[in-house]
Amino acid sequence: MNKSVLVGMDAMPESSKQISSLSIRGAGRIEVPEERQVPRRLKSVVVGWAIVLVVSVLAISVWGSDMDFPTTVSRTEIKTDDGGSVFLEKTIRKITASTIDNAVQWMTVEGNWVFSNLSDVVAVILTNIEKVLNWFPWLAIVAIVGMVSYTVGGWKILTFSLGALLYIGFMGLWDNMIDTIALMVVAVLVAIGIGLPLGVLAARS
Repeated sequence: MNKSVLVGMDAMPESSKQISSLSIRGAGRIEVPEERQVPRRLKSVVVGWAIVLVVSVLAISVWGSDMDFPTTVSRTEIKTDDGGSVFLEKTIRKITASTIDNAVQWMTVEGNWVFSNLSDVVAVILTNIEKVLNWFPWLAIVAIVGMVSYTVGGWKILTFSLGALLYIGFMGLWDNMIDTIALMVVAVLVAIGIGLPLGVLAARS
C-alpha cells in the first residue's frame, strides 16, 4: 500500500509534489480565523488616539483653551529715563527675517559681479526681442496669432485671441504687451537654461 502511494507521488508533477509536501508539513498547524486576528494598524490607531487624548487634556488643564504658540525666544527689559521700562522681544519670526535679510545682503554684495553681468545679458536679449516684435506691424502679429490659434484650437480660440489682441490695441496697450511678451520669453529662456541642467543632474543622481 505504501509502495503504491510512493509510486503515485513519483508520477505526479513537481508542482503537485510541492503542494502535497506543503500540505503534509502544515498538517499539524492550527490557523487562527481572520476575524480573531487583531490588525497591527488597529492597535497603532488606538494607541495614537489615546496619546492624542492625553495631550489634549493636559494642554487644556495646564494652559487653557486660549493657548498661544511659544514664538518668543528671549525677552529683555530696558529701563527708560522716566523710570519706566521697555521690553524687547526676540521672536522666531524676527530671527528668521534677520537671517534671510543678512543672507540676501551678503549675496548682493559678494555676488555683484555675477548679477551685474547676468543683468547685462538679460537686458541685451530683452532689447533685441522687443526690436524684433516691434518690427512686425500689428496687423501681421494679429494675423500670425490668429492663424496659430485656429490651427491649435479652432474657431473658438481664434475668436478669443483676435478679440483679446484687438482690445489691447484699441486700449493703447500694444507697446506694453510687447514688453510683457519679451519679458516672458526671457524668463522662459532663463528657466530652461537653469532648470534643464538641474533636471539632467537630478535624473542622473
